[in-house]
Amino acid sequence: MIFLVIMMILGGSAPVDYWMIRPTIVYNEDIDGADEWLGLFDMACNCMLRSVEVQFTLQDIVVYEGERPAGLVVELPGENYSTPLVLLSSSMPVFSRGPVLTVIHDYMHLLVNLSVVFSEEELEEVTLFTNGDGLFLSNDEIEQHITDTFPGEEQSETYMGILWAGDLDGDGKLDFLLNDVAHGYRRFSWDLYLSSEAASDQLVGKVATFYDVYY
Repeated sequence: MIFLVIMMILGGSAPVDYWMIRPTIVYNEDIDGADEWLGLFDMACNCMLRSVEVQFTLQDIVVYEGERPAGLVVELPGENYSTPLVLLSSSMPVFSRGPVLTVIHDYMHLLVNLSVVFSEEELEEVTLFTNGDGLFLSNDEIEQHITDTFPGEEQSETYMGILWAGDLDGDGKLDFLLNDVAHGYRRFSWDLYLSSEAASDQLVGKVATFYDVYY
């Protein structure tokens, strides 16, 4: 089955705009090949952010017979030996190049009534947990609802998972990539949450998302 990749940018009133894509095909006219891109690489469980050269080539993609929408093929010249988990860009220098603290580098399926305490010395201690009402992040002062569970509490499990968790923005607080299909029946929907973009009543703020849609 062939699908399209749609990328959304969630900036709102935030002072920084963020872009997150995968090395695949994207359908977004706002993508600029001149932007500086960083790739999140898993180097034998030691994740790091490093600069990558990104090229976008306009290409017709066959979806239905006779229908050929134009998409941007994402290419990484010279990156034939490794592929980053995601590609990140921001309008301000939010991310630091080099090794990043990682606490989850393998996919963690978020079952109902799961609780994970992150108590690494380099991070502010927080708890990530699920129940029938959704996914939450909490510390001693704040409990933040991240997203609803899907399809719902009547099911024995959710379809959510953590793709990566650690400290991307270097502030000593948890950031993470969430696979969340609460938007509907899609192959996946990846959301990027950063602690540095959290509101006063939050622990993290969602800064970017993209998802695959089946056609």
